[in-house]
Amino acid sequence: MYPPHPVDKFTRLGGRYYYYPRGPGDLARLARTCKLFKNPALNLLWYEQQTVINLIKCLPSHLWEETILEPNRNLIGSTIRIIGPLQPSDWDVSRSYAHRIRSLILDFYCDEDLVPAAQELFEFLGTEFSQDYLCPNLTAIGFRSSCSRESFIRYVSLFLGPKIVDVQLCLPSEDSHLLIDLPIPFPKLQRLYLSSTDNYRGWPLDSDTLSEIVSSLDQIKYLDIDPLDQASIEYLSQLPALETLTLGVPQHWRPNQSLYYHAILSFPRFWPLTNLEIRTPPEAVTAATAHRLYTSLANHVLHSTLQNLTIGVEPERELEMEPPPEDVMADYIVPGNTLALLFCFRILLTYASKYRSTLLLAEATTLHSPSKLSLNALRAFATHCPELNFIAIAFDASTVPLIHDSFESHGSQSSLTCLDVRKSPIIDLDSVATFLSKLFPNLAKIHTFEDSMWSDLERLYPGRWPQSIDRSEYEQYRQWQWVEHLLKFPEDIRRNIVREDSECEDF
Repeated sequence: MYPPHPVDKFTRLGGRYYYYPRGPGDLARLARTCKLFKNPALNLLWYEQQTVINLIKCLPSHLWEETILEPNRNLIGSTIRIIGPLQPSDWDVSRSYAHRIRSLILDFYCDEDLVPAAQELFEFLGTEFSQDYLCPNLTAIGFRSSCSRESFIRYVSLFLGPKIVDVQLCLPSEDSHLLIDLPIPFPKLQRLYLSSTDNYRGWPLDSDTLSEIVSSLDQIKYLDIDPLDQASIEYLSQLPALETLTLGVPQHWRPNQSLYYHAILSFPRFWPLTNLEIRTPPEAVTAATAHRLYTSLANHVLHSTLQNLTIGVEPERELEMEPPPEDVMADYIVPGNTLALLFCFRILLTYASKYRSTLLLAEATTLHSPSKLSLNALRAFATHCPELNFIAIAFDASTVPLIHDSFESHGSQSSLTCLDVRKSPIIDLDSVATFLSKLFPNLAKIHTFEDSMWSDLERLYPGRWPQSIDRSEYEQYRQWQWVEHLLKFPEDIRRNIVREDSECEDF
């Protein structure tokens, strides 16, 4: 949903110093090291925030209190509230940090503990900053709320400062009308994401509201939006800056009906898009439908500009898909002559192999059953994707293939630095680490399914274990974390490192 952090390394310091942090803790320590490092480190530390709580905690400690919530499968976090009267000077430290924030992402959950606390906090902020902006240098705001009755979307106004060019909103469909009343500077936006939290029910945002918004766009480069009518698509095709377009699926569309690819047919012929994504319903697509769809793409998108093409279900809806019946499975296998319809997109094919830097195959390899891919499958990416630096794919790592002596020098790929293994089973951690380090010698980070949840649990509830959470899933997360740890060391040292597991008690 949200764009990646624009600075993935801590670059130049004081004209000649370079530093590569491993996380926020490193940046905070660096900011305290010397005056030369302070401002660059703090700028990166505060660049993107996913809560306003960090700013509230910069107030004098006797003016606020925090409550840690008991964890469950879907919610981990805390609430904070103001408990004393504030003077203007109490905001001095918070303001100094707020000026450094460029991107703010806020999520509101319909939880009985969170809703009242969030309302109270944002009403307070609205009063304190009624004549000013809390984050005056903010350029990107992301906001997601599934609580229609509280209309949290109105709080976006607190952060719509003069420098906003990137807005990403996900809200209940019944709150669509509120978008028009928000002071969003649509004409100067460069990135816009608008979607309904009720899409899984087939309730997109109001089409008339979306059409009105689209007609006001002028400088847009990236647009991710719910279904549009043909007039809106024709208007977008006239915007010279638009490079990336993502379209949702209208209510009641089905993949094996003609309306499924009608969105493509309504494109002007040879639209010079660079990136195109069309989201589909969570239903299997027949080979015949895929053929019609690819034919439409070839006839309506400019061949010389398209670099990225995505057609499929949103990741969060992948698990809703049901596999087709076994007796008609052949009808769903896309043949080579259908794929050949996309060969006219020469740049797309070049980027897909030689220059592709990110490849996401996670859900495709674990959707309905454990992945049948072995570790050997990764060799294909090492051989054919020399620029690949991130891949998400599930595989069976319980068996580790042998590595020939010549493999390290002739079969390795040095660009890959991050691997998402999802729920890949693993047994021999040392052997897997050895295999991966020889295949991808610069691999440094390994992600797993819901790893952010596990790390939050470890941080917020050290030494305790929620009874509702499966220990086996946590153990698999810990195993891959240990593989990531082993990758830091040469093979001869790695053999002598002993894993030390910490136990958590139930609560």
